[in-house]
Amino acid sequence: MGSQTKTKRSWFLIFFGACFAAPALYVLIAMLATPFYNAARMQFWEPVEAKLLSSEVKYYQGDSTTYKVIADYTYPVNGRVYEGDRVSLYSGSDNVGSYHQDMGRKLRNSDNLVTVYYNPDNPQESIIDRSIRWGMVGFMSIFGVLFGMVGVGAMWFGWRGDKRIVTAESHEKPWTSKPEWAANKIYSNAKLEMYGLLFFSVFWNLITWPAVILGAEKIYEELPLIVCLLFALFPIIGVYLIYITAKAVTQSKRFGKTPLTLTPFPGSIGGQIGGKIVLNNNASELAFYSVKVICVRKHYSGSGKNRSLRESMVWEADTFANNCVLGAGAGIEFSVDVPEGLPETELDKNDSWHQWRVEVESEEIKFKRSFDIPVYETKQQSTISYKVPQALMDNKQETDLENSLPLQEQGGEVSIHYPMFYKPMNKMIMIFVALFMQALLGVFKDEMPSFLYWVIFSIATLMLVFTVKALLSSLTVVFKNRTLNVKTGLLCITTKNEEVPFSEIEGIEQKEVMRSQSGNKHTVHFSILALLHSGEKLPLAKQVDGQAAANTVEAYLREKLSLPNVKHHSAIEDSVHSDATTSQTTIFTNASTPDSPLRNPIETLSCSAADIQLNKPSRVLIGWFLM
Repeated sequence: MGSQTKTKRSWFLIFFGACFAAPALYVLIAMLATPFYNAARMQFWEPVEAKLLSSEVKYYQGDSTTYKVIADYTYPVNGRVYEGDRVSLYSGSDNVGSYHQDMGRKLRNSDNLVTVYYNPDNPQESIIDRSIRWGMVGFMSIFGVLFGMVGVGAMWFGWRGDKRIVTAESHEKPWTSKPEWAANKIYSNAKLEMYGLLFFSVFWNLITWPAVILGAEKIYEELPLIVCLLFALFPIIGVYLIYITAKAVTQSKRFGKTPLTLTPFPGSIGGQIGGKIVLNNNASELAFYSVKVICVRKHYSGSGKNRSLRESMVWEADTFANNCVLGAGAGIEFSVDVPEGLPETELDKNDSWHQWRVEVESEEIKFKRSFDIPVYETKQQSTISYKVPQALMDNKQETDLENSLPLQEQGGEVSIHYPMFYKPMNKMIMIFVALFMQALLGVFKDEMPSFLYWVIFSIATLMLVFTVKALLSSLTVVFKNRTLNVKTGLLCITTKNEEVPFSEIEGIEQKEVMRSQSGNKHTVHFSILALLHSGEKLPLAKQVDGQAAANTVEAYLREKLSLPNVKHHSAIEDSVHSDATTSQTTIFTNASTPDSPLRNPIETLSCSAADIQLNKPSRVLIGWFLM
């Protein structure tokens, strides 16, 4: 049997995208392009004084209240009297700004005489106001851009589909059915991301900047201040998009294609995932490359217009790559152990599926690549054996500790102090979002159901209260003379001051407070707590980002508290002290007691969703505020 290539298109995605693209297209044509076209041709129409017969502002009650100014008038042209009723370039009702109320007031105060413009080629065509409503342009541009990008993107991905190679062995070896994997030469998605970003940036700026440049004054006159502030964000976002697009294009040209060859192929559950990546001459041999291997579960949640694609981390492993020679050029290689029992790559993407990725990054040369890889339960070992330098591990430990703890050591005293406004950026953003939500609610309070208003208002208020509390809270931890002192405060007022001897401390616990995701990057955020024999827990560290950093902080605190340093087996230590391959250990989120294994602060990392569970659904939201 020969091979066939079949394309499985997602008609759901195409239909879903069309549901967004169709209204966006209507807005772009009917509410943006048509008024601009009419305004341009009406600039050559002739003015004439008309007699106003009647005028009023009608309002329409629905999900929200909309308004429409209507008028009837007569006007003479070449000795003949014509009747007209067109007031503006926009024929429908709306509640964008106060245009209809202002125009209605103007007509009422006109003494029944108004200037209208008529078409000299067809005098029956006339209009009172032939100017563009820039507030409407701004509002509709936001709607059109957002809906258009979602719709066109979804339709493109749906039509692009998923290509499969059908052969006699593809059923037994499913990874051979994917053209991108069949030859074991896997390319990153950097080029696709660059083109997507380029298209989005160009489209966004082409819509945003003309509206801002031509109609800024009108927009600020017609729309409430809070909506104007929202509109002002769009050109700022446009500039930022240009910046990150330029970076993506520069990086793509600098590094070019960087194919990954897996060894073993495919990556092996119950064995190892290893690979070699070809780099061009623009990649420095002195750069350090961090490698993360991730298994994620992708799934759709919600239904209808609320249906969205979500991603949650199942397992991950961090390690470092080794610079090596590949053929006539340079490259890097890596290898990690993968425990048994993890899900295989799933090619059929229904409501839920599992996917594996390799992410490679070097801060020194601003290199970043992400590869989707096939991983199956073959229990094969990699041919790559790399000994991680001890100096690299020591440096990683020092960096994690320095970035995670505001630490001071003087003589026999160790102090950890989190002042008010510690790492304030994220909290300030959350405060801005909460205030912005409340301001928008104030503007549209009369236009929305009372129940919905109070639900959103309550969420925004809770967000504001907890975030301000976190911003104004302080924590000081002091180790001195085998005594632990923990002091918490709020607005410089001490809320708790407790001192306990080391002998009363049973162990240390890593507490997961939340998870965050930025693009494909997942981060688990921790607080570190001291467990007393009485059952009480005292905070020792907070806002520790990532499991490896949490391991480092815990190991340091255990040493300071004279707790047993019983290490969990770390394959990376084997790599440092012997010729074994690099590997990783399992994350434990339960309390670390003297009898429980201690995580090695310099080990590479893997984690299972079964090992990390949130106690309550609300912990995802509230946990961040309490960090």
